[in-house]
Amino acid sequence: DVTICEGDSAPLSANGNGSFLWSNGSTSQDLYVSPLVSTEYYLTVTLGTCTAYDTVLVTVNPNPVIPSMNDETICDGDSVLLTSGGGGDYLWSTGDTTSSINVAPYHTNDYSVTVTNSFGCFSEDTVTVNVIPVPVANAGPDQNICFGQSATLCASGGGNYLWNTGDTSACIIVSPADTMEYYVTASNGSCMSTDTVIVNVLPNPTADAGLSQTILQGDTTLLSGAGYGTGPYIYTWTPDSSLSN
Repeated sequence: DVTICEGDSAPLSANGNGSFLWSNGSTSQDLYVSPLVSTEYYLTVTLGTCTAYDTVLVTVNPNPVIPSMNDETICDGDSVLLTSGGGGDYLWSTGDTTSSINVAPYHTNDYSVTVTNSFGCFSEDTVTVNVIPVPVANAGPDQNICFGQSATLCASGGGNYLWNTGDTSACIIVSPADTMEYYVTASNGSCMSTDTVIVNVLPNPTADAGLSQTILQGDTTLLSGAGYGTGPYIYTWTPDSSLSN
């Protein structure tokens, strides 16, 4: 008698002289059979007018049933838990022998598992772990603006962007009243990173050109300009002069 696993074949070999006839209709002395369930095969051997009979049982043991694992997608640097079922002994392509393994591949990779049951029959399954690169968000350099002015902030490094202002375009225009920190999240699918940029708002100085004056034609007078606030100052008169007085 022969024992095989589901899906395998069993060699049957008859001994003796004469003509052979198997219950499956084969007349070969040797044959391979692949029954789906345990099956008994009958052999008839005829030599002249003499006939002999024999039987052989091919027992088919089931393979373990493994629930199919779904492919996984992770961000570069992350890990994922792979779990197989079916019971019995496990052997992963990583060499692990537990039903679950934790993997953190650097690039897209396939992992296979072989599950062997108490009959010595086995089944295999394979899962693909797709690794998506993490974008490197760049919100641009810090900027200085004067009170009342606007700054253009442009991000790079990702496919999609989300600013803390709610804007989703790569470039935004902001007009903060005070120094403000803005941050942008750059995403590539489910993978993302964040960067910040500071917009410094500098106070505007107060200009004082002095009191208005009246002079006689041909005379001269001294105009004294002053600035109030955070200095130092650069003075520009119209008509043009870069002197404060």
